[in-house]
Amino acid sequence: MTKSALVVRDLNLLKEVAQNNRLTVHITVTTMNARLARQLEPRAPRPDLRMRTVAELREAGLRAGVMCSPLMPGITDSASSIRAVARAAAAADASFLASGALFLKPCSLPTFLGFVREHFPEQLTAYERRYASSAFVSSAYRERMAALVDQICREFKLGKRYSYYEEAAKEAAGLAGAGLAGGVVEMQPWLPFARENRCA
Repeated sequence: MTKSALVVRDLNLLKEVAQNNRLTVHITVTTMNARLARQLEPRAPRPDLRMRTVAELREAGLRAGVMCSPLMPGITDSASSIRAVARAAAAADASFLASGALFLKPCSLPTFLGFVREHFPEQLTAYERRYASSAFVSSAYRERMAALVDQICREFKLGKRYSYYEEAAKEAAGLAGAGLAGGVVEMQPWLPFARENRCA
């Protein structure tokens, strides 16, 4: 996962890795608005250069998609903003588009609020309220944004970030059902970390 266009320097290495492994390259593009992107990510490449990187990765036969994250309430979470990222992702033949809402740990909250105060003062009160008691936005907001992003992905025919895990699980289940090698790999019960790492 990167915001840098320099990842294409490693195309040959990435293609070699992908020959025997499941590899996905995530390129973060928060907004297609170059002026806003410069405010939010002053040291990152322009959004169009990152989308060009996605296109180069896809042309090389790699699975590469766009992370439209973080979604910042009142700043980058409008339907028009997300749709612009999705449109560019589709034009770059991105494998998928995914997103996540901004979360602010206590150590980063004062710094980010200072940034909002300076660049988006009209949003300051809303941010102070949203993040007053939690590092995360409300579940209602997350659900609303997930539904919006899902709708936009369908509109631009963009895939899902984890779809290949689902495909691999179906393939493994099919092999197991046919009595062939494959299926779910179980951790050996005598390994010390097996019990601790098993999902509930």
